[in-house]
Amino acid sequence: MLSRVALWGIRTAARRAFDDSSFERFQTFTEPIRLLISVAVFRFCMEFIAPSALLRDYLIKTLALLAVMGIAALAMRFVDAVHDHVSTRLDPRQRALSSSVLPLGVRFIKICIFCVGVLTVLASWGYNTSTILAGLGVGGLAVALAAQKTIENLFGGIAI
Repeated sequence: MLSRVALWGIRTAARRAFDDSSFERFQTFTEPIRLLISVAVFRFCMEFIAPSALLRDYLIKTLALLAVMGIAALAMRFVDAVHDHVSTRLDPRQRALSSSVLPLGVRFIKICIFCVGVLTVLASWGYNTSTILAGLGVGGLAVALAAQKTIENLFGGIAI
């Protein structure tokens, strides 16, 4: 109920501040915002319930996962909104850029957001993320050396 009231207030402010097309883009942000508000309310209510130590640990880890998922979803939807805004503002002569390079860049940014989210969740759960990053670095180097010709062709195709 609190999320509905908060989203109603945000929608009212957005309708006054933006035009109709911008408001339609704003509609995509409602679900992650609703998730983040729900996580915040649940965390606030946990203080009054006072669960046992083991249950409290599991609940906090679950809430951390949900909060990071909500923030990542919000960031990915923001990237989509920026992509839509940039692709509609491009000169018609630059449409080749919007159909080839921009989606690749957007996909890369979304993958980076996802990876940062996974590392954040693992760090909040108590895992040593520096060893995970070191292992991924060595594995990435091995894959890059094995796929050197493929990566060369990919960047050559983008450059052309």
